[in-house]
Amino acid sequence: LATIRKRESGGDYQAQAKGSTASGAYQFIDKTWQSLTKKYGMGTEFKSAKEAPKEIQDMVAKAYIQDILTQAGGDVSKVPLAWYTGNIHGKGKIRRRGIYITPG
Repeated sequence: LATIRKRESGGDYQAQAKGSTASGAYQFIDKTWQSLTKKYGMGTEFKSAKEAPKEIQDMVAKAYIQDILTQAGGDVSKVPLAWYTGNIHGKGKIRRRGIYITPG
């Protein structure tokens, strides 16, 4: 969590990306944030990650990483692959949706 938090926002829980809805310490775009909070049953009252307290942001990110690890059979090397491409099994190939969300 600390590595992703540092890389994404420098640890700023109120960070807001320019030109995107990505916000919070882990830079979840609003659509992803809302989907994950609903899935995990926590933080649903916050429309964007930056509105949530750090404890909620950390719990959502931790639950998401646990999901990644479960899908990847515990292979921790798959966490950054899935985090940045949204694709655990695609050998790092980013999906079309991911290209749209993160231009370039």
